[in-house]
Amino acid sequence: MDGDYRDPTTFQALRKELKDAQRPAHYLAIPPVLFGAVVEQLVKSGCAKGSRVVFHALALSHLYLFYGDSFKVECPTGSGREMNLFHVAREISRRLVGIFLRDSEGRRPLYGATEKFQTDPYWRDHLIFPEYFHGDTGVAVGASHQTGWTGLVAELVQLRGSIDPAQVLKEGKKGAFVRNSVGEPKEKK
Repeated sequence: MDGDYRDPTTFQALRKELKDAQRPAHYLAIPPVLFGAVVEQLVKSGCAKGSRVVFHALALSHLYLFYGDSFKVECPTGSGREMNLFHVAREISRRLVGIFLRDSEGRRPLYGATEKFQTDPYWRDHLIFPEYFHGDTGVAVGASHQTGWTGLVAELVQLRGSIDPAQVLKEGKKGAFVRNSVGEPKEKK
């Protein structure tokens, strides 16, 4: 939907388009500087009622640079647990990466009941990066030739074990997120 993210009429039009939707999902593929304004307008317009707002884990990590440990949200929703944005990003990353990893029985949620991909030695280690996933099971749904955003999983895997919240706050964006071709922090000049 086209419109100005800072203009309330954009969100009134969105509310009208949503009609009777009970649980819309808003995927915010926008610059982090706009997150606050957009979420505020979603709430004011009634578009956030019963909805799920999806942030990319990397964007949340960058927002953590601004808010630090002082800003916390409930994660997962309904759990009563409060986390800072770095830990929320890590939790989202853990869940997303988990779709691609083998479980205790050697099966990847990504492939669901497709036995050829789960057990065949010629296929089981060839990951696909589908268009989207089933929200409850993690099974790949949609076109698997469109690596698009799911290809970011590689970056999430790399970052998952290589940075911590203190490092992010100490070194800032470049020190914490800028990596060389083998995943190590770039040398400072």
